[in-house]
Amino acid sequence: MPQKRACNNPCVFERIVHETRQGAGKRGSCPVIGGAHESHVPRNFDSEMREGRITHNASMGVCVSLIGYLLFAALPNEFGYYGAALVIGLGNGHMYPAYQNMFVNLATHSQRGTANSSILVAWDVGVGLGILLGGVLSKNWGYGAAFWSAWIVNLLGFLGFWIYVKGHFLRERLR
Repeated sequence: MPQKRACNNPCVFERIVHETRQGAGKRGSCPVIGGAHESHVPRNFDSEMREGRITHNASMGVCVSLIGYLLFAALPNEFGYYGAALVIGLGNGHMYPAYQNMFVNLATHSQRGTANSSILVAWDVGVGLGILLGGVLSKNWGYGAAFWSAWIVNLLGFLGFWIYVKGHFLRERLR
């Protein structure tokens, strides 16, 4: 949910805060650069997933994303604007493959397609709810409230992962 809230509204946010209509394309490329950095440069994280440290990789990705959302909410300037996009992209580049791997590893071979489509549906539902909630919050209380709530929702998701999901995965995984 928080990813699209922080990625959908920056064009309007930039126009309001920076009083400009340029730079949204540059900001849009920052998460891509961050995600590409994860998939091409630090192969040590990839080896962590192969060594069975999937939950560690997911935790690291969420922590990095939390830092990105905090930057975006706390620093309404150029550094917060572009830096947050880069950091969020880097965090999601670690987090999403680990989550997908966890979903698939909890399923039997005959259920792997269902597990994969389940995470994709959950991701899309989260995107839709994030945009809807972010729109309501920004309309009623401003963009700052929407961005701070993105950070809070991400933090709550991380706590849920750390308290319940991580242990459940380690107990119930099939591979």
